[in-house]
Amino acid sequence: MSAVTLVIGGRPVTVSCGDGEEERMRRLGAELSKTIGLLREQPLATQADERDIVILAALSVLERLDRAEERIAALNLRNREVETGRAMVAAEAREARDAVAERIVGVAAELEGLAAMLTAALAKKAQRVQHDSDSPLEG
Repeated sequence: MSAVTLVIGGRPVTVSCGDGEEERMRRLGAELSKTIGLLREQPLATQADERDIVILAALSVLERLDRAEERIAALNLRNREVETGRAMVAAEAREARDAVAERIVGVAAELEGLAAMLTAALAKKAQRVQHDSDSPLEG
């Protein structure tokens, strides 16, 4: 654990954090201090005491956090929708591929049948030609 001294709202505050988290803590402390400074500049802030300003700053930060969490939830939902759509498209593509492959197999079988018929017809023709050439000529 490490300790980091931050200046928040003009006051030094020492906080502990995990090793390696010091810079992040400084950044968060600076953001909180900036929020407090902006709140102090508001017209109604002159009537608020320091505790009220800190509460308002905390609420401001929590509001931003809440909006960010809502946005993350919306993005996660959108991501799930996209993934579902992607899965559906992939399934449709597989079905289309399988249908095309099945049709190709059918066409190949038809071509093989035609080739067999042509081979048989050519063999018959060759036999007739051979038979005709073997027959004596009448004349």
